[in-house]
Amino acid sequence: MIKDTNIMELANEAKNLIIEFYEDQKVLYGGENLLEYINIKENGKTIMLKEKGCEEEEEYDLSCIASKLGYILNGFGPCSSFFYEEIDLSKDKYELEQKYKNMSKEEYIQYVGGLFYLPQRAEEIYERLQEIEIEAE
Repeated sequence: MIKDTNIMELANEAKNLIIEFYEDQKVLYGGENLLEYINIKENGKTIMLKEKGCEEEEEYDLSCIASKLGYILNGFGPCSSFFYEEIDLSKDKYELEQKYKNMSKEEYIQYVGGLFYLPQRAEEIYERLQEIEIEAE
């Protein structure tokens, strides 16, 4: 029973970290959250999620939950990730000037802060998900 409780706690933590990542990532997509939904199966060992615009639901065992974020951050095989490229493009001087002209002071400060916060926090979330994988085994 203790092991089942611990698995469920780990699954909930993983779910919350993934939700946090998608919330933080909204800065790249005009405030839109690409996560349609995320659920934990009853046993806590599997997390299912669906992104907007994707036909299929994705399913991840808790013992490999970091792979989802790893793919977003690092790409897969010869396919590189667009994550850091999108952040760099968003930090482009021209792009920032356009945002500055079209946003309120508060919106702009939040936007620029989000661009600098996102990569660091994403790496922390990825590391914690990797730890959760080990703890779940």
